Amino acid sequence: ATDSVDAAQLVSARRWDVVEVRRFMVVFGLISTVFDLLTFFVLLRVFDATCPLVSKVHVEVAKLAREGYEFIMIGHKGHPEVEGTMGQLDAGIHLVEDVDDVARVRPAQAARLAVVTQTTLSVDDAAEILAAVKRRFPQVREPKQQDICYATQNRQDAVKVLAPAVDVVIVVGSPTS
Repeated sequence: ATDSVDAAQLVSARRWDVVEVRRFMVVFGLISTVFDLLTFFVLLRVFDATCPLVSKVHVEVAKLAREGYEFIMIGHKGHPEVEGTMGQLDAGIHLVEDVDDVARVRPAQAARLAVVTQTTLSVDDAAEILAAVKRRFPQVREPKQQDICYATQNRQDAVKVLAPAVDVVIVVGSPTS
């Protein structure tokens, strides 16, 4: 792997060197962390750019946890939002990625059980998993409002309409979402 990538390499490359991409990500992550620390300790001006919908999920988890609830989190393992939400608690939050995972959830108690979702999930996939959760735990507390991001849902709906009319749909985005 080389230490830099020029435009000619990007145009001619069919696949990036994974080591090179990871090196960039590590450096970028380190720079970001250093910048965050400097901002906090030197400038003392910190701006929270967390999506308001994600913050809503975090607040809901913290509030209900104080009331003795356990949680089922519908989402993708390793996704930053899932890790952030699950990191709000030391215990009592169970990740389910698909319908089969619902059968493996073993809450300490089911009387106070709530469900939250990753905001960038497929609306259809989340609905199918939520239905399985409700079949297994009929008393589960659902969010007051849907956790799926409206912008995400709008884009998913657009792809559903567009897909039958084209040969190929290319979606560009994070591999974790």
